[in-house]
Amino acid sequence: MEWMRILISRCAALFRRQKLDDELDEEVGSHIDFAIEENLKHGMTEQQACTAALRTFGGVTQIKETYRVKRGVPFLEQLGRDLRFSLRQLRRSPGFALTAILTLALGIGAVTSVFSVVDAVLLKPFAFREPGRLVVMREVEEELSRQMSAVPDNYRHYLRLKKDSKTIEDAAIFSQAGSSVSLTGDHPRIVGAILTSPSLFRTLGVQPMLGRDFVEGDAQKGAPHVVVITFGAWQTFFGGDPKAVGEDLGIDGNPATVIGVLPPAMLLPRIAIAPKIASGPPLETMVYEPRTPSDWDLRNDTGNFNYRVIARLKGGVTLAQAIAELETLQRAYTLSAHLPMHLGISLTPLAADVTAGISGALWLMFAAVVGVLLIAWREPRQSATSARRNSGARNSCSCRPGRKQEPTGDGAPGREPCAGHRWWRCRSGCCLCRCPASYGACTGQRSAFD
Repeated sequence: MEWMRILISRCAALFRRQKLDDELDEEVGSHIDFAIEENLKHGMTEQQACTAALRTFGGVTQIKETYRVKRGVPFLEQLGRDLRFSLRQLRRSPGFALTAILTLALGIGAVTSVFSVVDAVLLKPFAFREPGRLVVMREVEEELSRQMSAVPDNYRHYLRLKKDSKTIEDAAIFSQAGSSVSLTGDHPRIVGAILTSPSLFRTLGVQPMLGRDFVEGDAQKGAPHVVVITFGAWQTFFGGDPKAVGEDLGIDGNPATVIGVLPPAMLLPRIAIAPKIASGPPLETMVYEPRTPSDWDLRNDTGNFNYRVIARLKGGVTLAQAIAELETLQRAYTLSAHLPMHLGISLTPLAADVTAGISGALWLMFAAVVGVLLIAWREPRQSATSARRNSGARNSCSCRPGRKQEPTGDGAPGREPCAGHRWWRCRSGCCLCRCPASYGACTGQRSAFD
């Protein structure tokens, strides 16, 4: 437990700093005084004896700083000095300090707000398993390629591609709509609803936190009407009751049994029906229902392009490989089925599809608010620098506020004793600092940095 003893000793030194500094000054002074006396006995003048003693002893500042680092917690000590200096500046110029604080607060608040949006939308948009393998699949009609780069999916084509593809691990087809939802039949609430194939949550890599996922039998004709609800719907309609699974929920006036509750991180992004086509005003998605395909869905080959598809690529499969395979399947089917159109495929990474058209604007907005923050941070520093320059100080001064500067004693230019008194120049030579009284007779004056 040696580290514990050292930690306690260092923390205790923070409250005995003045006493320890006085003891250190006394000890260093005694060593230098002894060396000066020895030099005087060898016939040196007082000036020569002092200079030689300091040069022999070494850097006083370095020795003291090494001791202070080993005895305390430098980060906390420096933080305390900076806070005390800030409070002194606040008392000296309260109006300027308040303006600077408010400007920085607004800048930090703006950066935080915009970064939270950037982080949620661009950096970590989805809480899905391996979201980099998820793609949005759309079809391409070459006859319409000049008007639309891609069109929504046909249900029959989706089933064929999912069955024949070797690069797709799983896929789900769905549509987004609004539904009237209520618990008792009174005061229904209009919320977003997803009508999906049973494979949606498996494709996304999400498991319900309560209950179960959809199975293929839930989408068969005549199957009981079941729903999976979001975490928000669970809190809104059931108050977070764990017994909600198995209860009935009114969906568009018809009862549906709740079979599962999704985790709070499961938020399905709103995917456009096709590129550059708006999806209408967003509704908070609260319920997921299994979609039972109609006879029209299963038979129609040349129409019914009304669905969205999310697919998961197999591990190690690149986007280009998947596109090449699906393009081949689409062209082969166009010829074998004698379709009056030429079909292709479009695959877009899910993250890129959701942020299409807004990613550039978000990054530009983030850069703008960061620039505002830098301006807000630089303005007070420029004012402080101007004040120091007007007072005659150099910009290169290495003295920190409220900190004594002492000679290093190494004989470097600008660090020798000033002629006629016991003052020493700081490292940059921009200010004079009083040496300890033990070095000899001081002038009794104090510098601005004492």
